[in-house]
Amino acid sequence: MMNSDEVLDLYDIAVLLNYERNTTEPRLRHTKLREVAFPGTQSKTVALSSPIDQGWNNNASTWIVLDQQQTSDPDAPDLPTEFLPANKRQDSALSNEQLETLFHQARNHDGCYQAISLLQIFFALFSEDTKLRVRHAPNGKQPGMSYTTTVSRRVIVEESFRDPKFTTAICVLPQGAMFVSGHQPQLLHAVVGFSPLDSDTVQSFFDLSSMQFGDIGRGPGPKGKQLFALDTPEEFALRFSMLAKGTDPSKSNRTLAISGTPVDDWLWEVAMRTKKRWMNRATEKWCGHCGAPGAKSKCAGCGEAYYCGKDHQKLAWGFHKGYCGKP
Repeated sequence: MMNSDEVLDLYDIAVLLNYERNTTEPRLRHTKLREVAFPGTQSKTVALSSPIDQGWNNNASTWIVLDQQQTSDPDAPDLPTEFLPANKRQDSALSNEQLETLFHQARNHDGCYQAISLLQIFFALFSEDTKLRVRHAPNGKQPGMSYTTTVSRRVIVEESFRDPKFTTAICVLPQGAMFVSGHQPQLLHAVVGFSPLDSDTVQSFFDLSSMQFGDIGRGPGPKGKQLFALDTPEEFALRFSMLAKGTDPSKSNRTLAISGTPVDDWLWEVAMRTKKRWMNRATEKWCGHCGAPGAKSKCAGCGEAYYCGKDHQKLAWGFHKGYCGKP
């Protein structure tokens, strides 16, 4: 464990955790996008008589059809830029941002408890009094609500969302494995809440699996373009008003920890890689948007943030502009 002088930054840690988890996610490892059917269109690959006839909600449905493929390097990370097969990239109508959304939407599918277990494992690598800096979306070019707390001042916030407005269906070929969420009357979801040192009231709602909801899951704040959500209480309520018609208060719950998941051995590996990269941050830079290592494009304003290139710098700017050059 690290000593209590260490200060973790929740935003930076989230960027790294997202990269290390989603690029090695075992369930959909080395799959390629065959087809996507956005709401209002029909899948050409997967035929159903009618989702409504099967008892699904009559809401906006997105179908993501994937092909399981062999790879010459099974240890190589999966990347959004390689989500399409090479022979389809040039003629694809999907933008890089859309591909990124679909990649993370699939790999975060129904992943809230997995994400919470990962965060528990990562924080267990540090002492309970390790300081944690929490930074929210900026107000224009000024920093948003920010405070320093400790990694132990957290709680798991569980909600049951009534009448989801979106269904995501993922089909993996050739085995025909199907993963579906949002098709039932209620959708269980959990996030991690943080509170300042001088208050027991949750001021920050952190959702490392928010991209399972597509672009609505981007954050921090309602206008963020990052690959996770970090919301104030007001932003949290707004985000989920876009996802469902309401909540079931009788099923709301707050706990201090979960018992773990069947993939915790893999999550330990993710946490250890993330810790190593965090500890080497002075010499080994990563992209401030996607978390990829080896970022070379440096922010001209502060000289401290790095990116894969202009596209990722632009996506990260909505958050970074409030903290560029500011302590």
